Amino acid sequence: MSRSAHPFLAPLLRAVVNDRQVAERLLADNPHLVQLRDGRGQTALHLLAQRGEANAVVFLIERGAEVDPRNDFGSTALIDAAKAGHLDVVQILADHGANLSARERSGDTALAGAALCGQTNVVEELLIRLADRPEGDLNPHFDDFSAAAVACCNQPITGLLARRGLRSLALAA
Repeated sequence: MSRSAHPFLAPLLRAVVNDRQVAERLLADNPHLVQLRDGRGQTALHLLAQRGEANAVVFLIERGAEVDPRNDFGSTALIDAAKAGHLDVVQILADHGANLSARERSGDTALAGAALCGQTNVVEELLIRLADRPEGDLNPHFDDFSAAAVACCNQPITGLLARRGLRSLALAA
């Protein structure tokens, strides 16, 4: 049984994108609104990240929005922005502490999702950010299916990932 979106979610989204003074008043009176969810468990941050609304994402984070909320599919705002190719939003979320290794229910991380969706600029950004971190080993970010799908469909991304050590792609590059 799916739930319906909170009635204030759509007005909040419109205000955050189109009229910051109204958004400021809404959130000053009701700070909990930054955590509202739609019928699929997506917060305003998810929805704005998917649309590439970078300034609105910053606005919500600065007003207490959780950076890594999960929707009903286990996806985070970072994963959604990465798949959609919104590099500026990916950078903002990463700069604010988003978990680069978070997995949605399908098993994909932001890196795998961006690679599968052909978002080369996002893949490059995430590779840079992962390079010096404990989770910098790319192999846990890809299951065999995701790696095979990338290898089949996107040679430039396959080459990037293979050069960075993704074992299942080493032969495809």
